[in-house]
Amino acid sequence: MSIPAFVGDELMCPSDYLGAADLMAKGREEATLTIASVQMLDLMMQGGKTNRKAVLMFKETPKKMVLNKTNINTLVSLYGCKGEDWIGKRITVYHTTTNVGAKKNQPCLRVRPVVPAAKQAQQAQTENK
Repeated sequence: MSIPAFVGDELMCPSDYLGAADLMAKGREEATLTIASVQMLDLMMQGGKTNRKAVLMFKETPKKMVLNKTNINTLVSLYGCKGEDWIGKRITVYHTTTNVGAKKNQPCLRVRPVVPAAKQAQQAQTENK
């Protein structure tokens, strides 16, 4: 698998935030993570504007995930509309692409719209292989 140019850019300028490049650089299609906390943070956007965004923190990585409307809607469908109810829940994130205005096929992360299998079930499947 060849690594897209944006992955090299991400590796040269690491970020505190989880992105598609993080999964791709490790050759992974997806990652299952446990939500440690949900916070509303004021983030500096391109052009210097500040936006208040929902951000997830995870038990498995120090990287945070900024939530867009699509991923918020998926989390609400999985675990309800209260962010505090998401804490301790597991999600699977995967990399894909999206269109942002005139920019086509921009890399992004999405939350899978299914509750991940329990850790014990996953471990049993791994041990049986």
